[in-house]
Amino acid sequence: MNVRLHIEKLVLHGFEPVSRARLDAALSAELTRLMAEGGAEALPGASGSVDTLSVGAIHAAPDVSPERLGVQIAQAVYGGLRR
Repeated sequence: MNVRLHIEKLVLHGFEPVSRARLDAALSAELTRLMAEGGAEALPGASGSVDTLSVGAIHAAPDVSPERLGVQIAQAVYGGLRR
C-alpha cells in the first residue's frame, strides 16, 4: 500500500525559529513510523482528503530541538487523523 500525505501549511505559534529542514525530516520520519506501525488504511481520511486538521496544543520546552518538535508534531497529526 502506498500512502501519500501532503501538508500544505504548518502553522506554529509561540516557538522560536528552528531549522526547517531538520524539523521536516523528523516530522516525515515519525509519521512514516506511526503509519507503518498503526496502519494508515484505518485512518478516517485515508481514502480522501482532509481540508483542515486542528491538533490542539503541543507543549514543548522553549529550547526544544527541531527533531523533537518534529516528532511531537507528527504524533499530534497522526492522533488528529485517528480521531
